[in-house]
Amino acid sequence: MHLINTEGPSIEPLELADAKIHCRVDTTYDDNLITALIIMARQFVEQYIISSLITQNWSVYYDYKDVKWYSPKNFIRLPMKPVQNITTITTYDDCDNATVFDSSNYRLSTGDNRIVLNNNCYWPDNLRLYDCMEIDFVAGFGSEAANVPLSIVQAMKLLVGQWYENRETISDPMVLRDKAGGDLSFTVTALLSQYRTLII
Repeated sequence: MHLINTEGPSIEPLELADAKIHCRVDTTYDDNLITALIIMARQFVEQYIISSLITQNWSVYYDYKDVKWYSPKNFIRLPMKPVQNITTITTYDDCDNATVFDSSNYRLSTGDNRIVLNNNCYWPDNLRLYDCMEIDFVAGFGSEAANVPLSIVQAMKLLVGQWYENRETISDPMVLRDKAGGDLSFTVTALLSQYRTLII
């Protein structure tokens, strides 16, 4: 299984002006740097909680062994959340012919980000070994910054502030220190913990 981001977010959940206030910056000299740190913080948070913050498009590809593993369960849990909708499911048979899996065969269980087969429906069986199923879907809390939970945005502010003040290489990005030497990692992880769930 491999996941590809086919269209990234149109905006960032943390605005430059808010990040500058948090960093106590009132000039434009470091705007480019802080903007880059906002992107880094968003990407870090997304990877940590396995979630798209702002609406994004994704494609995930499964091998035949993955589809067979899911078959007895009659569902597939997507590797990115929160899922808004399924665009298409395309399967490839052992002759490399592509077929769109009819949407009447399945539904999206938004609470746990699963594609669930409807009654008396089954995944195709004559599939090629590798990249036999492509699922295109949309994930994210919403298309506006206001859709992203405040605790996630606050965690991003802490990361941006820490990285702005300490621009040297950090071997472990979760080992964060404030100016007094205090450990910030607990605060960041505490803010994100409720959104960090395992994909099974």
